[in-house]
Amino acid sequence: MKAETVMAVLIILFVFLAFYSALLSLQTAEEVARNQLLTLATGAFIGGLIVFICLLLYIVIRKSFAKED
Repeated sequence: MKAETVMAVLIILFVFLAFYSALLSLQTAEEVARNQLLTLATGAFIGGLIVFICLLLYIVIRKSFAKED
């Protein structure tokens, strides 16, 4: 399995978790649960951004060191 595929799947999972948690927080009546869901959504979104940045760095480094025929 390629690293790009694994990173893309992780990005999709993190973003889905972020949006799903944010949607659930809108439907929750309790304030404590709402704050926990929003914290989870924020963490998942930031995690997805970090994995996306790592993917971009990986692609740039791989292309810069690629052999040119």
